[in-house]
Amino acid sequence: MKKLVYLFLLSPIIAFSQAGTELIFEIATHSVSRDNVAQVEHAMGAHNKKYHASGANGVRVYIVQSGHDSGKYKWVMGPGPWSALDTRPADDSHNSDWTANVERYLGEENNAEYISMDPTLSRFPADFNIDKLFVRYVDVVRGKMDEAKEILKKITRVYTEKIPGETYGIYFNEIPSTSAGRDITIVSFFDKYAWMGKDDGFNAKYDEIFGKGSVEAMWEQWQAVTQAQECEIWEYQEELSGLPPLVKAAERK
Repeated sequence: MKKLVYLFLLSPIIAFSQAGTELIFEIATHSVSRDNVAQVEHAMGAHNKKYHASGANGVRVYIVQSGHDSGKYKWVMGPGPWSALDTRPADDSHNSDWTANVERYLGEENNAEYISMDPTLSRFPADFNIDKLFVRYVDVVRGKMDEAKEILKKITRVYTEKIPGETYGIYFNEIPSTSAGRDITIVSFFDKYAWMGKDDGFNAKYDEIFGKGSVEAMWEQWQAVTQAQECEIWEYQEELSGLPPLVKAAERK
């Protein structure tokens, strides 16, 4: 009975997490003290280039530039299916290198998450080189995920038809927590910080497609189905990564 009650409490979350696209990313967040930055960066870069330089087990590393995790490292592996985790590097050579040269120098605040990309809601119109990421974590009201997805479908239609050059991914937490508040992750990819101040005219273009006043109603609905948002900026670190900056659009579809 205890297990049944637990599953009942989680059922709204499990329902949407099972709709994974099998484009899974593992995201590990690592803190590093100032005294150990040089050691960790040198060892992490060497480790990733040796063991995580290609395929579903390839890794890109980012440094968080804003928000609660500012200054921390985001170690991102993937994308690939869940089964790729069964073939990830795990031999003695790999494990001892990570443990002896990287892990022992990490700080106390570390965690891991698994998110899946939804290719039907994401926009990767062309190949591009990763540089900067604007990351938004969205906390969805329990039982409102389907409504949130319907809104995202309309937003994607606007970008597809009216603002086709924008590149972004929409991801869903595969192992969510009611306390973490990271049900959806929306990531925009950009090169220059001037992009942050650019007005792409989204609101007007939304009304062009769905009718005058539609965008205001849409944002009101979005506020009703979500309860919090957290934002960060990440910067890609090629010297710490196994994978190069180039992302093939075909690999995100």
